[in-house]
Amino acid sequence: MKKVLLGDPDVNLHVATILGIQYHHRDFYYEHDGERWAHFCGGVAWPTFQVPGYAVIVGIKSEDPNEIECLWEMESESTDELYQGCIKAQQDLGKIECPEICSEWWGNPERVMTMVNERNLSRSEGMLISPPADYDEPDAFEIYLAQLKMCLMTDNKIFRLNDSAILRGYLESFVSGEKVTESTHPAIAVAGWVVHTLLQYQPWQQAVVTHKLTPTDQHEYDEYQHNKAMEELMGGPWT
Repeated sequence: MKKVLLGDPDVNLHVATILGIQYHHRDFYYEHDGERWAHFCGGVAWPTFQVPGYAVIVGIKSEDPNEIECLWEMESESTDELYQGCIKAQQDLGKIECPEICSEWWGNPERVMTMVNERNLSRSEGMLISPPADYDEPDAFEIYLAQLKMCLMTDNKIFRLNDSAILRGYLESFVSGEKVTESTHPAIAVAGWVVHTLLQYQPWQQAVVTHKLTPTDQHEYDEYQHNKAMEELMGGPWT
């Protein structure tokens, strides 16, 4: 894995700002196994007593940023085993050579936060878990499922499962009308998180207006929860 720079990032950002362009293409791509990639990210749902946990890593190719490709997946009943698997997948992808590779993991940052933080402290390439787009919406999982279905339709297929047999199996056995949550259908929930968030944020482009992530840090997450509660109480922005 190597990072190839294109142009001057400062100049491109300055031009985009002057012209009022909200997004412009990144000034680099990642070269891996002879292919050019624009972005990598992951999604994870931790195991419960009822169902195993699931994690996936996807990539966006530079030549076709409209397609999301599954590159790796894992299922496990052990939280620690799933965490270690995610870390190894990051390393295999090239995180040691390019530390920013797969720096985003979409999921529930409240689940097993203490365990993740403790293990992150002992390594330089830990996991940064943030809530996916629209996670706080009351109909969030209906949104994720609808987005996932749309992206898998033959006429508009932009989500490529490739060799992801675990996710494919869950999708093929899914019964229409079932309620999807991370506790009942973790693999489908994770796929919906990743697809919907990527299409909402489009991180393979350079944002002039950025989206702040919520890291798996207890102090920052407590501050985030406090501000959110105050906004709901006051009925508007809280600073």
